[in-house]
Formats: sequence, structure tokens, C-alpha cells
Amino acid sequence: MTLVRLENVNKYYSGELLIEDVNLQVQVGSRFGLIGRNGTGKTTLLEIIKGDKEPDQGFVERNRNISLGFLPQTLDWAQEGNVADYLWQAFSELVRLREQLEEITEEMGRRSGPEILERYARLQSEFEEGGGYECESRIRGIINGLGFSEEALARNLKSFSGGEKTRLALARLLLEKPDLLLLDEPTNHLDRNNREWLAAYLKEYSGALILVSHDRYFLDQVANGILEIDDYRLYFYPGNYSSYSQQRELKVKTWTREYEKQQEEIAALEDFVRRYKAGQRSKEARSREKRLERMEKIPPPPPPRKKINLRFPVNRMSGQEVLKTEKFGCSKEGRQLFKDVEAELSRGDRVAFLGPNGAGKTTFLKCLLGRGNYEGNVLWGHGVELGYFDQEGGFLPRQKSLFQVIADFGLTRKQEIMDHLGAFRFGGEEAEKEVKMLSGGELSRFNLALLVLQGANVLLLDEPTNHLDLDLQEWLEQAILSYPGTLVFTSHDRYFIERVATKIWYLNNGRFFSFKGSYQEFLDWEKRNEQSREKAKGSPIERKTKRKAPPRKEKPENIRLELEERITSLEEAIEEYNKQFSDPDFFQRDDAQEIMADYDGKKKELEKLIIKWEKTLDEL
Repeated sequence: MTLVRLENVNKYYSGELLIEDVNLQVQVGSRFGLIGRNGTGKTTLLEIIKGDKEPDQGFVERNRNISLGFLPQTLDWAQEGNVADYLWQAFSELVRLREQLEEITEEMGRRSGPEILERYARLQSEFEEGGGYECESRIRGIINGLGFSEEALARNLKSFSGGEKTRLALARLLLEKPDLLLLDEPTNHLDRNNREWLAAYLKEYSGALILVSHDRYFLDQVANGILEIDDYRLYFYPGNYSSYSQQRELKVKTWTREYEKQQEEIAALEDFVRRYKAGQRSKEARSREKRLERMEKIPPPPPPRKKINLRFPVNRMSGQEVLKTEKFGCSKEGRQLFKDVEAELSRGDRVAFLGPNGAGKTTFLKCLLGRGNYEGNVLWGHGVELGYFDQEGGFLPRQKSLFQVIADFGLTRKQEIMDHLGAFRFGGEEAEKEVKMLSGGELSRFNLALLVLQGANVLLLDEPTNHLDLDLQEWLEQAILSYPGTLVFTSHDRYFIERVATKIWYLNNGRFFSFKGSYQEFLDWEKRNEQSREKAKGSPIERKTKRKAPPRKEKPENIRLELEERITSLEEAIEEYNKQFSDPDFFQRDDAQEIMADYDGKKKELEKLIIKWEKTLDEL
């Protein structure tokens, strides 16, 4: 069944063409990834599909009986109350039935009779058939999958950050289950585990969806078709992102060859008509003219992409030993994020610094640079020159123009400055734009433009792929792979991590560890450790018989190790439960309530153990 159809849609922005002759059919089961460079009209296309904007030419046909849900990048948040009430609004009909049941229950306390009992039974049946008794479990499963604890359900919506509100809005949409889900950068505020949970959920989504994303791994997991906006037009490629990457180059080459061949044929026919239309061969000329009129013209292929020649030169090489920390720790707003970290870097390491949102990764990098409240020693090696990519651009002078900032970084000649800015798509009047006016994608590009000028032999990059379009992500990968220096980067972009990293740092709940190897090797190592721990645990009976009372006076370091083992075990069990909750059929199981109760118990135990673990740090 076709849900939405677009035919020859054109849209202009401030008098300039944005998208042209867009034709699209979205059917049940479509899971389209929508890609294209920043500013090409992806968000506008979603808004046209939803009906928030009208096309300037062409038309949009929507199936009258379908529901649409839209998650924008930036929310105009006007919601009040607590999280639970906000999420329950996804089940408006069930909420109405629940309220009626509550009213009838009160009424039954005052009077009885067959009529009221029959009405109660009918409403209860409707409530049950509509899934009313599973709503609470669905809410818990989805908010856990998106990174919230169950305690968040009682919090007021005003207490959440902008990114957290976006995740709550996404949770509400998933609970509503619209026929067509339109998601604009849904992974922006999700960490690695949350992204993988969402990918698994959307892959099994019963409706259709179109999602804008720069996360290539996410697109690989979810999409069964790629829509690309390029040079004002929309192109379709079946399959996921990796399939698109292979198809596009071949398709454009074939397209270009066929287009050029047809153009040669058209030129020859037109030349013949022009030369012989009035002469003895006029009959042949008219025949060729009709042939031209009947010919189905091949549109011009997408123009070659303008590539940014991105590379990171170094002024000089550092020594072999780049970094060593001793009892390194950091605090933020009075809270100890981590302590006693022993980290090392050698020349040529490319380290992916991983961990959930809020673990302290950005603070860690800033403390390595000497910013923030830190303790212990940070020992940089001989000849180290540092370059830093700040995802928020906090170090940049917001009132200055891009031209002025580049001039402050060492370029002096006007043409040289303009050429450098132009290479990063800040040509012409864009050079006079003030830093404070930059969008997220523009800020990331400008940070890269500055980083290239520094000649640093050690780069610390905080979420470098955020807001970058897919072309830039690929060019950044190539630049890093050819970079001769040392690299530490934070990222939730699995595709980027897998391509670049040779070493992993991991930070979670104040605990830090280092792993030498690729990201896939790290995941394999994690899996082996998990299997070994599961095997060591044995059956519940074996665990019970083997359990021994702890010694009365145990050393703090031994207590700490035992706590860490139990914390790890609980975290793994909770993560496993979260995977189960992502399965919509889970809540139909007979033991669902029992599992949820065990899950709640483990969450509470984990919180208590973390407090104990933090106390052991103070005793050491």
C-alpha cells in the first residue's frame, strides 16, 4: 500500500531553488535513509511529506487513513508535567478507557447492578485488547533502550536538557507507532548502546520510516533504500548505505556514458535537420526531427562532487613516548568523574575513546590539555604539539568573523585566507560570517579548517564527525588514515571507529581501561569475557553452594575489586534485559512481570554498590 506519493515536487528557499522534480513513493515496509550534503533540503523534504510545508510546484498525495510522526532536529518544547504523563499521552484512547474504568470503579463502590457490571466488563475488555496492561512495560522498555533510568519517569520535563527532551520525544513517537515515521537525525543525542538498541528496534518496525542520518553504521543496520539529494534532485538506491556506496559510483559512470552518447546522437540529428530541412533531403530531415521529438531525453547526471583536500600536516614528529598519566583524576561541578587513571600513548596510536554520555570523556580530554579541575600528573613526551577539535567551539571568539579568526591563526595574505576558507566551503560572503552565527555542521567544518593550520603532531578530537555530511566524514577518515601523528578521539560513530581506531580507551562509572587492537577485536574481547563470566557463574544452585562469607577485615583494595566484579556483572545483566525489552513480543511473555521485577532489583543494587565502590576509593 502506498502511504505517500510525491510527483514533480519543486521547492524554493528565499527565491533560490532547493529541490527540483522530486518523485517518490513511500509504501508499507519502506525504511529509507535520506542523505545529502548539509543545506540540500533534507529537512524541508520531510516537512513537505508531513504537510508542514507546501511544494511550490508539483503535488503530494497522502493516504487519508495513515498517521504520521515527525521528530525534528530542534524541538519547540512546550510540554509540562512529568515524564510518565507525557509518555502515556501516546496511548490517548487507552488513557480515556483507563479513566472511565476508574470512574466506574468509584461508582461501583456506591451502587451495583447488572448494567454497571456489564459496562465495566466491556471497557475492561477494550482496555485489555488494546494492550492497556502492557503499556507500562512498553514505556519502561523504550526509555531504558534510549538511555533513561526508570527514576526519570517521575521527573519534571523542565529538568531535562535539550538533548534529553529530544530523546523523550523520540520515545513518545515509538510508543505511538505511527504508520509513517519521519526522523531527522535521531541518533544525535544517543551513545553507542542506545544507537544499537534504536537500530534493532527500527529494523523490526512494522510501519514505514524515512530517517535523515549521517551515521553510516546506523543506516547500514536500518535502511532498505537510500534517498540522496544531490544537485537539487532526489535519487533512489535500493539497499543500505554500504550498498549505496558501491552502486552510486557505478551508476553515475554508466549514467554519464549514456547521457554523453545520447547528447552526441542529438547533436548529429539536429545538425542533419538544420542542414537538409529545406533541401532535397527534407523528407529525411523531417523523419529525424520526429525522432528527436519522440526521443526520451536522459537527464544530466549529478555533477562531480567538489572534494575538500583535507589533510593534517605536522610541523615535526614527536618522540616515541607521547603521553603518560599518573594517578590522573578529574572532577566536574564537585563530582568526581574518575581517578587514578594510568593511561599511555605511543607515537602513531589512533585511540577511540568510548563510554556512555556523561561518563566524562570530554572533561578527560580537556584535563589532558590542562583545562579543568584535575589531579595527578599528565606527562607529555618530547616534541609534542597538541591540536584540539572542540565539538562546541568553546575556545573560538564568537564575535569575530571567520576571516579574522583564520588571520589570527597565522595566515596573512587576503587571497591565501580566502582560498583556505573556500576550500572548506566558506567562500565569498561566508568569510565575513561571525562565529556565533555558524550552524553545527558549519562549526565542525570551521574547526577542521583551523586544525589543518596548526601542524600538530597529536590531535585530540571530541566527536569530530558530529554534524558533518557523509562526504566530509569519508574525507576526514582518509585524512586521519594518512596522518603521521597520534590521535585520540571520542565518537559514537561505529562506522568511523571501525575504520580508524587501532586502540580503545573506555570510561564508565569512573572506571578506565585500555585495549590494544581494533574496534572489532575489542567487541570480540568483550564478548569472550562476557561468555567466560557467564560460564563461571554456573547455575543458581552452584552459586549458592559456592558462596562464602567475606572476611571480617578485608583490605579496601580487595573490597574494591569484589565490588567492581559485581558491578560489572550487574551492568551486563541490565544490558541483557534492555536487549530483551527492545523486542515488542517480550511483553507478551508470561514471565515479563517477573523479569521486570528482577530488573528493578538489579538497578537498585547497582546504585548502592556504586556508592560503596566510591567510598573504597576514598579509603585507598
